[in-house]
Amino acid sequence: MKTVFVVGTKNSGKTTLAEFIVLKLTERGFKVAALKHIHHEFTLDSAGKDTYRMKKAGAKEVVSFSPSEIAILRSPGDADEEFRRLSEGLTVDGFDYLVIEGFKILSGGISRSFRILTCKTMEELTSLVPTMLPNLDCISGIVASSFEGKDFDGVPVLRFPDDGLALISRLTGAQSGA
Repeated sequence: MKTVFVVGTKNSGKTTLAEFIVLKLTERGFKVAALKHIHHEFTLDSAGKDTYRMKKAGAKEVVSFSPSEIAILRSPGDADEEFRRLSEGLTVDGFDYLVIEGFKILSGGISRSFRILTCKTMEELTSLVPTMLPNLDCISGIVASSFEGKDFDGVPVLRFPDDGLALISRLTGAQSGA
């Protein structure tokens, strides 16, 4: 399974780019999973619901299973260990790609991945690129539309959506899906 990280600053185009990647890989026949990193406290559960009650009673993991959706509720432990566990499960399930929005810090330690940084401004870009090198494959986001060159510090700049299909070709190595 190939992992694609779309990381960057708030409102810089991360979700739009991640959605495009998922759509185009799926259209090419690849089996794609997506993961969204949420930086603030968040839960799908609600006080008083059955799943909430089971978790409060001590269950380490609660699974909601309906005809339309399955949700696994688990309190996260170590981020690297949780990511490894999730990644292994998705690989066993036969996913070709995992598209991740976020996890800027985690992305540097994952092998076999493609990393895209999105930014709004040149100031954001100049502050983030040095912290991500050499583990950065592409730059995109709002800043790319006003960017003069084809690269920044040796990293290719993707003007999305114009260069979107070229990015998909690069991700797939011109492979066709299953």
